[in-house]
Amino acid sequence: MLNASIGSAAYAAWWGGTDLQHSVWLASPRSAQQWLPILQRRLRIFDEQQRELWLRLADGSVLRRAWLAGVQWPAGFWFGVESVWLRHGNAPVCAWENEAPEYDSAPANKGLAAQITLPEPVLEALSLPANPEKNA
Repeated sequence: MLNASIGSAAYAAWWGGTDLQHSVWLASPRSAQQWLPILQRRLRIFDEQQRELWLRLADGSVLRRAWLAGVQWPAGFWFGVESVWLRHGNAPVCAWENEAPEYDSAPANKGLAAQITLPEPVLEALSLPANPEKNA
């Protein structure tokens, strides 16, 4: 996780290059330091049976498969994020826009303790194989 302001090398590499194909761009006015506790509260989640699972939020390939499957995140999951960008076909694409970035569905500062329940369709999309055509 890093701050990548306009004009920085990281900004240029992500928006114009092909080196960061599996990365995720979170459009937000928050700094990387502010992001640490917010993302920690989203790394562990519950499924609908209240089992705790880990998410791979920094893995663009996993999020891209969810985006291609048409996943909609629950309100408040992407707290502080205006939009989530992924790389697809060597170009950046806006995968999700957050209509209410001020709403936080995991407001308690409990470190890595799970607070959010993700619906089954989201979890299924996140667990899709990397190359489904090879598994057919």
